[in-house]
Amino acid sequence: MWSYGAMEVEKDGKTISFNKPQFVEGMRTFIQGWKDAYDETGTSWDDSNNNRAYLAGQISSTFNGSSIYFTAKKNQPEIAADTHHILIPKGPAGRFYWLDTRTFAILKNSKNIPAAKAFLKWWFEDKQFGDWWRSQEGYMLQPVKKYYTDPIWFKDPKMAPFREQPKYGQNMGFAGPPNEKAALAWSKYIVVDTFAKAVQGGDAKAAVEWGAEQLKRIYGR
Repeated sequence: MWSYGAMEVEKDGKTISFNKPQFVEGMRTFIQGWKDAYDETGTSWDDSNNNRAYLAGQISSTFNGSSIYFTAKKNQPEIAADTHHILIPKGPAGRFYWLDTRTFAILKNSKNIPAAKAFLKWWFEDKQFGDWWRSQEGYMLQPVKKYYTDPIWFKDPKMAPFREQPKYGQNMGFAGPPNEKAALAWSKYIVVDTFAKAVQGGDAKAAVEWGAEQLKRIYGR
């Protein structure tokens, strides 16, 4: 969607920018690619199916984090040796990842606000947070720039592409704000269902039009 110039809403958080000719054309390419190269039962999979299929040798590539690779290194080293990672391809509008920001908050009615603040300050010191982050060996992407050059990224060359992903990350609802409307659109799986309808029905234009109409009900126009 993003790589072909479409988005749920523009920066104003209101104007739907989903049904674009470029996106429809990109969706047609996606439909053909699905037929040519993907397991067509994938629209019924849950979050773990692709992991199992890859580790069982049923598929040869998948869009996933490094969890499959770490499992393979532990249990199926022959698959790990033949596994490689790449950044997702660039489209006409660029390269994008959905990588939400994370926040921590302390409730105003807490009886331990000073202690909670002290804990968060302690936890995000490099000794605590840095050691915890490094223990994952790149499974969790670096949340701040200083970890981009951390030695952990050079421990296993196959993990190097994950080091670059935060450069391309955007919040849900981009280019609009990540607000309650963006969360509602996400919870209703509108974008996901648009792709599913496209590959199941074979009509890219109709699927994108359906998605745009669903988004209008949330964003207003």
